[in-house]
Amino acid sequence: MTVEFVSPSGVVCRRFADGAMNVRIAVGQLCHPEHGLLKEMDSLGDPPPFESEALQRQALEVVARMGGVDKATRQRLRQWVEYAGHLEG
Repeated sequence: MTVEFVSPSGVVCRRFADGAMNVRIAVGQLCHPEHGLLKEMDSLGDPPPFESEALQRQALEVVARMGGVDKATRQRLRQWVEYAGHLEG
């Protein structure tokens, strides 16, 4: 059995044959002031990649329809999600 701890922003450390890396496996909380994507954008260098292209597309859809953020912040979130990329097949 494997136990994985997923951060509130949807990131987990995944093990691979040649090491490990942080990967986003869920959309997670976008606007939480302490551990959402907004906080992540302001505190991290490079965002962790999404586990799949489908999950990345889902995140872009959530960003497009989320309320409570201004146009400039929504644009920054969209760019952050696009920049993160996704793991290949």
